Amino acid sequence: MNSAFASDYLGIATFLHAMVGELDQDYFSNCLFRRTQIELVSFPGETRRNLTIVDADGLVAHIQTIGFEVTDNEVIRFTEHVSNRVQKKDTVLISGSLPTGFSNERLLDLIREVKSQGANILVDTDLDRIINVGSTPIDFIKPNIEELRAFSQQNAMTSFEEGLKRFEESGVRFTIVTCGSYGAFLFGDKKDPALFSSSKFEKSGLEAIGSGDAFIGVFAAGLSQGWNCSEALRQGTAAGHSNLYHKGPGRIGDTFEKILEKSQVKEVDRRYAIEEIDNILMR
Repeated sequence: MNSAFASDYLGIATFLHAMVGELDQDYFSNCLFRRTQIELVSFPGETRRNLTIVDADGLVAHIQTIGFEVTDNEVIRFTEHVSNRVQKKDTVLISGSLPTGFSNERLLDLIREVKSQGANILVDTDLDRIINVGSTPIDFIKPNIEELRAFSQQNAMTSFEEGLKRFEESGVRFTIVTCGSYGAFLFGDKKDPALFSSSKFEKSGLEAIGSGDAFIGVFAAGLSQGWNCSEALRQGTAAGHSNLYHKGPGRIGDTFEKILEKSQVKEVDRRYAIEEIDNILMR
């Protein structure tokens, strides 16, 4: 849902298919979009929430509510419904926290069904759900630096290069790592240089809650319009930084165009990019 706000701001036609709790359905149904069609599948209870609390000293606490549960049969029907709507060369983004009962295996089934329709797929959810579970073709994943740090610790990784290897073995073609105010990296084929994007903006010290949603929403929408990875990365970075100036996860506004003017992307040596991420992970 949050990512759709960013793509909708750009006026790019988007179809949003979401699982929500009945207690929150009115909120989701009343969200104002210009070019986004919404189809909600509701379940008893409330939607899972990821809450971030930042105190006056800058200490951050992350809280995740339980949310509703789904049965295996409900997930199968949801997968069939989504895959029936996907067409060849569509760009499909799977993002957010998946509800209890939505197993890793069913997530991989959803990804495979979407890919079988000839679509490009981006996944922005818990890495442990898609990595080391089984091999399946995924075009893009986008962990932020904190998610990557947690994944590295859980899997006893000593370097980001180990992570890239695991991602590739799991079927991932491109890995994007967003690093807050520092910028974002994109890794593809081992033979190719990495891409690095950055932008200059004043609010670089603020907690970037929801900025990743804005980033991936614009990145995915851009790919659907034929942008190359470099342009999608540049505009995605500008969107993530624009979100700092606007209330609500994924929201961007008139600051986007101003930040975009100062945003840039450049090719960097792959080894250098890996070392930079390792340095950030150790901070």
